[in-house]
Amino acid sequence: MHNIVFTLLIITSSLAFGQKVRLTNFKSTNCDEETDAFYAKNRIISQPIKKDTLFIKIATTANCCTSFIPSIHFEKKILKLSYEEYGEYCNCICYYEFDYTITGIKEKEYSVYLNDKKIEYSAEKYE
Repeated sequence: MHNIVFTLLIITSSLAFGQKVRLTNFKSTNCDEETDAFYAKNRIISQPIKKDTLFIKIATTANCCTSFIPSIHFEKKILKLSYEEYGEYCNCICYYEFDYTITGIKEKEYSVYLNDKKIEYSAEKYE
């Protein structure tokens, strides 16, 4: 009996913690010079889910002259989105919108972080 309970515990744990969450697509808008990047806030613009695919659109600011390398990590009900800037740096900041397409998230409720700072949905573009 002890072996059966132990086996069920392992199977349940692997199902609960064994989510294979993957970034399947990433797109960035071009620099939006119309938006005041110094007052724009990091935020979730939208996050619809279709089946097991999350389409999350994020607003942020970054250097005008760089490109981006995205990454994600999902653990303990926390979705960590991040990006690294690469390329030539210049003396300006732009407003960008990033579209992350992520598969495998089965949780209905979770927190979202962008580069280690918690962000939330907001219809308001500015602080």
